[in-house]
Amino acid sequence: CPACRQENSDIIEDMARGELICRDCGFILEERTISEDAEWRSFDDDDIDRSRVGAATNPLLLEDELFSFVSRSNYSSSSLYSQQRIQTSSAVNKNLITSFELIKNMADRLCLPETVMNRANEIFSHVNKTIRTNKGRSPNGYASASLYLSCRTQGMPRTIGEVLSVSDRVSKKDIGRCINNITKSFSTTASPQAVAPDAFITRICANLELSHEIRRLSERVSIKSAELSLNEGRKPISVAAGCVYYVVNQLISDKSVRLSLQSVSDVTGVSTTTVSNVYKELVANQSSLTIA
Repeated sequence: CPACRQENSDIIEDMARGELICRDCGFILEERTISEDAEWRSFDDDDIDRSRVGAATNPLLLEDELFSFVSRSNYSSSSLYSQQRIQTSSAVNKNLITSFELIKNMADRLCLPETVMNRANEIFSHVNKTIRTNKGRSPNGYASASLYLSCRTQGMPRTIGEVLSVSDRVSKKDIGRCINNITKSFSTTASPQAVAPDAFITRICANLELSHEIRRLSERVSIKSAELSLNEGRKPISVAAGCVYYVVNQLISDKSVRLSLQSVSDVTGVSTTTVSNVYKELVANQSSLTIA
């Protein structure tokens, strides 16, 4: 110790403060020491070195991206912090990280599982490599379109209106163009398939607090109407809304269960006129829609 000049000074390291201290005289030999310990211990038997610092690597980002950062706690380190940020964070990765955060926020607001969010990130990463998102279209539009297509490919479809309700400054025209551009860039096998009306019925019935029996009958009516080519050319969500309204008003004997056109419209976003037109066509073909 340079203060007490003991030959065998008792030097200890305060891990909480990052200091080297002489226990004999209390002199602080060094401040802000860097811990060289692993961030966590590995209890696995594999040969993977899990001692690291920084966030987990993201395979959707560039391989040369670094994830540790220089602290800017004082003036001398602020310039190093700025230089490190410039050299280790490319513009491409910054855009990707920002878009991934946007997708996560939208997925959370729509109560979507992580699998849907991850697939949306993959779609957007593909878009970023093959389509020039910075020219003519905003990244927000492609992020919203990626989430919409991910919902379809993962079997949890959401309408464009639902996605737009949680998106940031994206119009229906923009998201439509972005969806078309993405689907064209994918191969035929990777493109999302058409959504059947019965895919929406479970959520509609849940939001309207309808019984399992009504949901089951609505799905069967939807499938039967598709076999008879009824309501062709209409959106799947419109047909699904009409089928639920038809089942409640035509097939349920319990008169205590009531459902208005307006309540169906509020839940699905489909106009009352459209729901009524679907319902009328189903009633006109009621004899062919007999459910066993």
